[in-house]
Amino acid sequence: MTTTNKPLKTHTTEFKKEANLFTVKIGVATTTRNLDIHESQIYDLRNKLQQKKS
Repeated sequence: MTTTNKPLKTHTTEFKKEANLFTVKIGVATTTRNLDIHESQIYDLRNKLQQKKS
């Protein structure tokens, strides 16, 4: 059995902010499908943005 290591995607701060705005407008599920990212990434992103604000 062989495994391939995919390189990790790194997203810009702008991408993260836009993704967060999309979740407010169109919902988490639709955003994750459109941006090809996992829901857990959205929730992690939200938490990090909230921590920066406070």
